[in-house]
Amino acid sequence: MFVTSAYAEETAPATGTEGTAVPGQPEHETFPPFDSSTYPSQILWLVICFGLFFMFLRRVVVPRIGNILNVRSTRIEQDLAEAAKLKGEADAAAAAFEQELAEALVCTFHALPIDAQCAVEQHLQQHAVKLRQ
Repeated sequence: MFVTSAYAEETAPATGTEGTAVPGQPEHETFPPFDSSTYPSQILWLVICFGLFFMFLRRVVVPRIGNILNVRSTRIEQDLAEAAKLKGEADAAAAAFEQELAEALVCTFHALPIDAQCAVEQHLQQHAVKLRQ
C-alpha cells in the first residue's frame, strides 16, 4: 500500500549461501584465521606488531614514567627536608617560649609576699602529684 512499484522487490529473496561467496575465489572450508596455511604470515605479523609495540613502550612510555617518578621522589625529598627545617624552627620557638614563661613565673613568684609564695609552692606540688598519677 505505501510501497511504490519503484522500490518493490521484483525477485524473490535469495535463500542459502549462494549470494555470500566472493567471485573469483574458492570457498574456504575453515575460518581464515584458523586455517593452518595462514599461520606463518600470522606469526610474522604478530612478531612485527609486538616488536613495534615493545619499541614504542621502551622508547616513549617507560622514559616518561621514569621521569615522572624521579620528579616525584625529588619533590618528596625536598618537602621532607623543608618539614624537618620547619619542625626544628618550631621546636626552637617552643623552647624559647617555655624559657620565657619560666623566667616570668620566677619573677612573679619572687614578687609575691612570703605567704603567697608558700601557697603557690603547695599548689604546684599538689598539681605535680596529680600529674604523676
